[in-house]
Amino acid sequence: MHDYSYFIHRVRQNEKSGQPLAEAVQKAMRHCIDKDIMRHFLKQHEWEVFDMVSLVWNEEDAKASYIKQGEERGEERGEKRGEERGVLRSLKSVMARLHESAENAMDILNIPAEQRPRYRQLLESGE
Repeated sequence: MHDYSYFIHRVRQNEKSGQPLAEAVQKAMRHCIDKDIMRHFLKQHEWEVFDMVSLVWNEEDAKASYIKQGEERGEERGEKRGEERGVLRSLKSVMARLHESAENAMDILNIPAEQRPRYRQLLESGE
């Protein structure tokens, strides 16, 4: 297990130094073979090791990408909800303080026509 961990550590080091994954894996394998770390296994299973490490890295990259996309979508939704709540508070405030109807309050606040049905729905639901 220690040898495998060392090998993976070398791959990551190589990548951090700017080497593309394929080159990073090949150099790590050469380094480990030269240092007699998993020499027999690496020589016997060179292509399988290369494919396996590349697959694992591609999976990790894909997972990281999906996570980032999910975070971005979540942030966008959160920003939209926050903006919606702020506009809704303003609407309620204009309606209460100025004794205006929802339509007049939306006119005062310059709420675009395409957004008005959503705010009517929120006002009716009591949010």
